[in-house]
Amino acid sequence: MGKVFDMVVEQGGIGVITFDVVGETMNTWTEDAFAGFDRVMQELEQAQGIRGIVFISGKPENFLAGANLKLLSQVENAQEVKRTLDLFHGSFSRLIALKFPSVAAIHGHCLGGGLEFALACTGRIAREGKTTLIGLPECNVGLFPGGGGTQRLPRLIGYPAFELILKGTMLPAAKALEMGIIDRLVPADGELLTAAKAFLEEIIAGKAGLKRPSQDFSQIDAVAEMAKAGILKATRGREIPGPMLALKAMHEGLKAPLAEGLEIEKGYFTEVVLSKEAKGSINTFFLKGMTD
Repeated sequence: MGKVFDMVVEQGGIGVITFDVVGETMNTWTEDAFAGFDRVMQELEQAQGIRGIVFISGKPENFLAGANLKLLSQVENAQEVKRTLDLFHGSFSRLIALKFPSVAAIHGHCLGGGLEFALACTGRIAREGKTTLIGLPECNVGLFPGGGGTQRLPRLIGYPAFELILKGTMLPAAKALEMGIIDRLVPADGELLTAAKAFLEEIIAGKAGLKRPSQDFSQIDAVAEMAKAGILKATRGREIPGPMLALKAMHEGLKAPLAEGLEIEKGYFTEVVLSKEAKGSINTFFLKGMTD
């Protein structure tokens, strides 16, 4: 397989990492992608003279479309799910722990594990366009965001994250900016990489003015109760594992520190992936894709 993550360190110490899953129309988190990410993280952890990094996709219409569903559909037991989750969470934790800031430069689909990856970056910038969609749509395929999404998105934007996650909403770039999911917007004809590097320089200089408010979750019990009623109304009383366990992960996890919340999310995600409903939804998704 080709190199998925390719890094160039420019003069001035800015690293530009282009990711491109070779032979696939979309970037997803495959085994090769994780292996490539591990290699590039090792380089970054040992690097001297890097001041910041920009992640950008090598695909024309796609940033990163999330977990590879084939990978998830093949897991048979809790140990295998844990291994996959450890890959996700371990990768994102290493990114967050870097000694310098990172920027996700988004164009095209930034969904699921792609957005979870972007949420682990210091800042996010997106170029407007018909294919630029940002969200966590996992509940639509019988799952829920298991790479930190149920914990990091609400901590970033507050209660509106509940509806986005439970409905699997995908937002255009301007709406994602308005909600505080991304920090900067580039017009459709703008030069994304140039803008991303300028944004990174602002962050390094401490002049970016990133909005990271401390969220108040004191009303979370009431919000969770309303959200549960909304799910049951939509499913006509059926307790479908994806949204129900997503809600539990948020409700319980947001009462705890982030590290604990992520462990709560992992537990519920393991449960949902192994459910017959998730397997059925993923298979339906693939069959639909073959007949579209």
